[in-house]
Order: sequence, then structure tokens, then C-alpha cells
Amino acid sequence: MTEDAVRLRDVVRFTWGMVSVTTGELVVGGVEFVVLDADGRITADYRFPGI
Repeated sequence: MTEDAVRLRDVVRFTWGMVSVTTGELVVGGVEFVVLDADGRITADYRFPGI
């Protein structure tokens, strides 16, 4: 779990990672941007794995 979420107006950026259930090692990670509407609901999701 990351604690690096940053919000600028209606866009939130955060990093993420997927961990192996068997080994507990990080398999892949990346950066994600979500765009929010006026009610705070996600209207778009842009995921960039491997960054």
C-alpha cells in the first residue's frame, strides 16, 4: 500500500504495486491517474505499469 496520493483539482495521482501471494515480492508497479467528477466519482482512469 502506498501513501503518496496527490490531488490537484479533479486529478489524483498515486503509485501502486502488485505483490505475489506466494513469495510476497513485488511483481509489478506503476503510476495511476484518476479524474474525478464534481461528486468525487472517477470518470477516467489512466494506468502506467512498469514506471
